[in-house]
Amino acid sequence: MSSHQIHLHYESKLLCPAEVLWQQISIKELCGHWINQVFPGSIIEGNWVSLGEDIKFLDKNKDGTLVRIHSYELNTELSFEHIASIKNGRSIVDSTNETNWTGTSEKYSIEDFGESCLFKVDIVTSKVHKTMFEATMPTALNYMKAQCEEVIQGLKYPIGIFDSERSFEPKEIKRFIDVISSLPSEVKTLTGDLTRQEMEYCYRPNGWNIAQVVHHLSDSHMNAIIRFKLALTEDNPTIKPYKEERWAKLEDSKSLDLSLSLSILESMHEKWRVLLMSLGKEDFSRTYFHPESNKKVTLAQTAAMYAWHSQHHLAHINQALSYKFD
Repeated sequence: MSSHQIHLHYESKLLCPAEVLWQQISIKELCGHWINQVFPGSIIEGNWVSLGEDIKFLDKNKDGTLVRIHSYELNTELSFEHIASIKNGRSIVDSTNETNWTGTSEKYSIEDFGESCLFKVDIVTSKVHKTMFEATMPTALNYMKAQCEEVIQGLKYPIGIFDSERSFEPKEIKRFIDVISSLPSEVKTLTGDLTRQEMEYCYRPNGWNIAQVVHHLSDSHMNAIIRFKLALTEDNPTIKPYKEERWAKLEDSKSLDLSLSLSILESMHEKWRVLLMSLGKEDFSRTYFHPESNKKVTLAQTAAMYAWHSQHHLAHINQALSYKFD
């Protein structure tokens, strides 16, 4: 390093897997934001990774994934080129050729911790550019952090988070019953012709695969109908929560044919539909006590929650089929 150059280091811990961060780095809008911080008015060329889109510029080779980003500032000779590779599928991102403009070089790396990652940027630049980087890089990193967390939240909750504080009108109950009643046929339509490989697609990085989602639905909704029956036959009974993430790792959720859980859903949801249709306004005001939330829950709220839960996981199955996460 010459006496006229300085070293700058920036890093940010992000609550997302490295795979999501890498996709976010590669999305055109984010790169545009980043590059425009440095070169206002720059033009970006290339095909960019975007979640849910087929157009990609990630080109998998035997030795990793090669990525080339090129841009330039209008009416100047300044240019930007970055070549990077992902080793072992996704775990390490490192520049094989450094980004260069007017004597400045950057190097990026990602440390992957599964549900989170650490993004590091090392820059060697001249003193004249020091102020520019000190002003722009923290802003760019904060923007990237917000984008990654927004993507993860969207992947986890594609239809939004259920509002457990809401109260529900009797006229809404019919819609909840319709949603719950239609779930088995909708799941069967989505999964009936899937191969074993397709059933292993996950709805988000490090999330459940399609098979686990379907088996979870049968487990969860067995608990649901029991909660209804307890509340209808006892005075504010305390229900038994369960560790759904642990249930999803048990052998029956990993290796059993989906037809078994689909059969359970079809039979159980028909019993559940008949039960729900028989209830009146006072029945839906009955409660049970949930020890984890330390709250009374009405059966109207429960019907709303399981209607949301049905649509929540249907969206996950569609998401897995679209994104094909490993």
